[in-house]
Amino acid sequence: MRRSRQMTTRLALLCTALVISATFPASADQPNLSLADRVEEDWVLVVDDTVSTDGPQLNTVMCPVGDLSQPAVVLDINYRHVPSYQPGGLQVLGYGQAGIFNSNTVTTLPLSLANETIRWTQRMTLSGGQVNYLIPAMSSTTWGTSTNNTVLLSFDSSATSLSGYDPSSSASNSGGAWKTQGLKSLTLVQVRYYQGDTLLYTDSTSRPVDCTKSFTRP
Repeated sequence: MRRSRQMTTRLALLCTALVISATFPASADQPNLSLADRVEEDWVLVVDDTVSTDGPQLNTVMCPVGDLSQPAVVLDINYRHVPSYQPGGLQVLGYGQAGIFNSNTVTTLPLSLANETIRWTQRMTLSGGQVNYLIPAMSSTTWGTSTNNTVLLSFDSSATSLSGYDPSSSASNSGGAWKTQGLKSLTLVQVRYYQGDTLLYTDSTSRPVDCTKSFTRP
């Protein structure tokens, strides 16, 4: 009887190990994100038929590390923050411990087209202790369709890779709730990790953003 119980226990442990192995592949199959020096986020904003200059007014937050202990980049959508509040457009802001340290206005045109879908890619790169932020692709009736590798904001960083980046942090810290009138949805739809031009990993988890919460400064 004792041997039977021992055999049953061993079989149970073996089955558990097989399930874990199937659910979590061996580390050799996992991407080595410690090599990542470039991260790209694909975003989709959908507005409804009440969209206007005054709404929606939202933002995204992207940072080299998930806990926001390093400077973060905030993209203001359909409004501008610097030098003072203005409705409409896109503006990139660099936030550090002391607040905003740099800004760059991409466009001043307001959203006004009912039921428009805006798609764009945000890119963060790390090289030589410097983080660069770009919007290399945009697809929008209001703001046009373009590819552009112009660096919009840069800052120094002590990070040695972008392995500390966390897409869940980007999604949870984005939104803003300045004005949600005209909003259908804001979603982080895909994230890609690169070493140079080599794609390391694609995360296709769709992350809808809760835009009802208030903006918290990074």
